[in-house]
Amino acid sequence: MNVKNIGEIVESALDLRNPEPFTEDELRQLDSLGRIEDSQIDYTDASPTPVGTEWTRPGSRGGPVGNLRRSDQDVAAPKG
Repeated sequence: MNVKNIGEIVESALDLRNPEPFTEDELRQLDSLGRIEDSQIDYTDASPTPVGTEWTRPGSRGGPVGNLRRSDQDVAAPKG
């Protein structure tokens, strides 16, 4: 392996108790994702769902909603 072709190794640590705030762009993307109807999401590249699995929206059953997670724009791209 040629060292010139692999670049630098970058390491970082994530403090889960003190995460970095979302940028304005990330907040806009999350807002846009929250407005997409389920029917507009392209799931064709997703793995098959195991038999008997039931998907629900966070908090729809009255339980805690959980944590926001950063999402790559390709994860839930609208159809079209």
